[in-house]
Amino acid sequence: MEIAPLRERWRLCTIDPRALAHIVQHADLYPKPAAVQRIIAPTAGAELLVTADDIRELTPIFWDKAEELRDIWMRSLPADSNDGAVLDMPKWLSRATLDIIGLAGLGGAFESLTNSSNQLARAFLNLFTVQ
Repeated sequence: MEIAPLRERWRLCTIDPRALAHIVQHADLYPKPAAVQRIIAPTAGAELLVTADDIRELTPIFWDKAEELRDIWMRSLPADSNDGAVLDMPKWLSRATLDIIGLAGLGGAFESLTNSSNQLARAFLNLFTVQ
């Protein structure tokens, strides 16, 4: 669908999944308009205006941490019971998030999923704990 000119510029919008996939995969060909960048950057930070290549580069980090978290959760389940277990999801997801931030954004491995005495992980968890 075409949208009427906004300040003398036409915009093309689509909800077609194939077209959207193409646009995301070729983000360098479809840059965000300057007005959108000006709105997003102060709120989210200019560094969050990422390209599809950036996302592809970071995807393995997310997968690796997801698999590590899965393995930790699987070890938490009782081996001889079908009853399952109660897991503290905010704690584990916060730790995984911190590890991902460290690897993807800061270039460091915090290892907060495997190191329960990690002071940064404890501070991060306390920051987001609702009491």
